[in-house]
Amino acid sequence: MKIALIQLGRIGDMILLTPLFKALKERYPESEITVFAGPSNYSIIENNIYVNSIFKIEKKPIGILKTLFYLLKNKYDLWIDPKDHFSNESRIIAKIVRANTKIGFNEKNKKKAFDISIEQKDNLHHSQIAFNSVREIGIVFPTTPPKPILNTNPNSDDYVNKFLRSNHLDDFVLFNISGSKELKMWHNDSWIEFFYQINLNKNIVLCYAPSEEEKAKYIKQQLKDFFVFKSRNISDIVSLVKKCDYLISPDTAIIHIAAAFNKPVFALYSGLDNFYQKFHPLSDIFLTIRAENEDAGIKSIKTKDCVEKFFEFHKLISLK
Repeated sequence: MKIALIQLGRIGDMILLTPLFKALKERYPESEITVFAGPSNYSIIENNIYVNSIFKIEKKPIGILKTLFYLLKNKYDLWIDPKDHFSNESRIIAKIVRANTKIGFNEKNKKKAFDISIEQKDNLHHSQIAFNSVREIGIVFPTTPPKPILNTNPNSDDYVNKFLRSNHLDDFVLFNISGSKELKMWHNDSWIEFFYQINLNKNIVLCYAPSEEEKAKYIKQQLKDFFVFKSRNISDIVSLVKKCDYLISPDTAIIHIAAAFNKPVFALYSGLDNFYQKFHPLSDIFLTIRAENEDAGIKSIKTKDCVEKFFEFHKLISLK
């Protein structure tokens, strides 16, 4: 049986789709699973044991032609687009793809592009939304959000182990400064004041997206005992998260990477309730501090409040 799924969104969206790969393999053990991914999220599943192949969709003219040729050349038993909202892109691709059964979101009062239509459900975590798409093909809907499933890359494991050995780090707290957008990143000086006040007696490794290298350098200058990890790709971050004791981070994909290894998480989130419901941490132990109501970023979080919340979090992990 040939099954194809499509997820062209952010890295976090792809991470939260991974439990569905396992569920499909358990339901159809002989299946071959192909994932159609975007240029920014495909690498996070390159080592996924439940995925047989990945097709990267590039939105440049030559990439569109390659995708069109690939879709017309191959035929699938099942095509799954797990989004629970309308997308012109999804509709167009569904019209082109050759599949016996297509699952996706059909907009009301328009000609159907999918054979099985996804119904929107309120109060679901993003990892459950993926399962909402496959209820009608016999896959059990999880009543609690399932944790992501990620596998590390051996090359990245070696890279991380070399970094840890060279810095004599047997254990460490991982601190990430980067968010998906500027408004989802905290002020540098707020982070510096935060760490001065909590006075952690532990090794702290700072990681960041390549675009935030200057911010990382500034924080390192102020917090000299920190170890700075320069990742080459997202696979390096996966390997690093697997080794940490716990994670401190604003809301971004690394929160969901931590959930894959059930690492405790202290996270800064926006004040948007609907977003928080969809993307809150899935680790067994986590504590979040949120921005002011309806703040789409985290800038309104006060250092004093963050420090108080962290001490609550520290008590939780101490009881672990």
